[in-house]
Amino acid sequence: MKGVICAVMAVLFAVSGASADPFVIKDISFSLRSTPVPKYDNESSRARSGGKNRWLRAYVDFIPEAKKTGDAWYDDVTMEGTLVIVREGKEARYVVLSGKTRFFTIQADGKDHTGVFYVPPMLLARYCGDAQGALKAIRMFRVAFYGPGRVLLGEGYWAVSGKNGQLVLPDSRIYKNVSARMKEYEKPYRNVTFLRGGLYSKEKTPWVYFDYDFYDLIYDNVQSQNNENIQK
Repeated sequence: MKGVICAVMAVLFAVSGASADPFVIKDISFSLRSTPVPKYDNESSRARSGGKNRWLRAYVDFIPEAKKTGDAWYDDVTMEGTLVIVREGKEARYVVLSGKTRFFTIQADGKDHTGVFYVPPMLLARYCGDAQGALKAIRMFRVAFYGPGRVLLGEGYWAVSGKNGQLVLPDSRIYKNVSARMKEYEKPYRNVTFLRGGLYSKEKTPWVYFDYDFYDLIYDNVQSQNNENIQK
C-alpha cells in the first residue's frame, strides 16, 4: 500500500530486569505512514484530516504481560524510539531522530496495546523533502521499553534488508548486525546529524485529544506521590 511501510507478526525479544519482576513487553511490531494534520470545522466543531503538509506517524504495537501475577498494573514505563534516515548525496549523511513517551501506568493484561511517535512536517522538509521522501529514506527504527531504574522490559527493530523493510526477529541471522549498526549510528560521527526530541510524543502533536482511550495513559497527564511498580 503506497505511503505505508507495515511490519507485522512475530515475537520480539523482551527481558525482565530481575526474576522478581514479572513484567515484560513482547510481540513488538511497527507501522510507519504519512498522515495529514487534523483540521477543525468551526461550524460543526468536528475534526477531520486536511492540510497540505503531512506528518510521519509511527505506530508501535506491543503486548504487556505479567507472567507470574497475571493481570497487573505496572507504573512509570518509558517508550524510547530511534529512527535512522539516510540522505543521499556525494557522501551518505544520516539523520538520527529520537524521542520518548513516558506512560503513567500500563495494564499487563496480555492484550494488544499501541504507542505512537510523530515527526513534524518541517523536520521532514528540512531533511527528507516530505513524508513520502522520509518513508523511502528510513533505514532503521528501534523502540525500547524501560521501567524504573532503566530496567529493559522489551525492544524491537525494523530495518531495511535489500529493497524492503522488515521486522527483525531476535533469532534471525541479521539481528546482531542490525543491533550493532544501531549502536554505531548513535555515536557522534561527522556524517550523522542527531535530532534529539525529533520523534514527538502524542501529547506534543495536534492529535493530543484524538483516540484518547485507545492509548495508555501518558505520565504528563497524571502525577502521583506514591508510585509502586506493581499494583494488583
